[in-house]
Amino acid sequence: MSFKVYVSHSVSPGELAAVYTLAEQVSRLEMEAFVPDRLWNPHQSLPARISSHLRNAQGMVVFATSLGSHMDWVNQELDEGGRGKQTLAVIDQGILVSGFPEEGLVYIDRGDITATMSEVASKLAGLKLEKEHREAVGWLALGGLLLFSLLASQRK
Repeated sequence: MSFKVYVSHSVSPGELAAVYTLAEQVSRLEMEAFVPDRLWNPHQSLPARISSHLRNAQGMVVFATSLGSHMDWVNQELDEGGRGKQTLAVIDQGILVSGFPEEGLVYIDRGDITATMSEVASKLAGLKLEKEHREAVGWLALGGLLLFSLLASQRK
């Protein structure tokens, strides 16, 4: 199963290119990215076309800048499905996004956006690897239980 990343955003129209660049980086890491539109009311529940992607994502990236005006959308997405997911926040200094541990924050370097994107890509690759390790441990545990059951049944 592919690692799916939901890319929530609050950026200016001129900064959307950075959001889509991030989505391309995600694809290069053999993950799937979904960037939601902003054609819905953030004071109501998420539309099905968006909530299904959020529900199916294993990871979430919040991309927020001081020039953005969509934090209501970001907060709604976080509240309705982003909590509990492996999440990164790519933000300008001074942007407050609650609930993120320091290691989940990437501050935007406006002088070197490429370095910022590289750091995000590296952290996303780490999230994907964590998921794969958890799945491998789960399969090992299941295999161990099956082996134990098989051995126990042979003793009887």
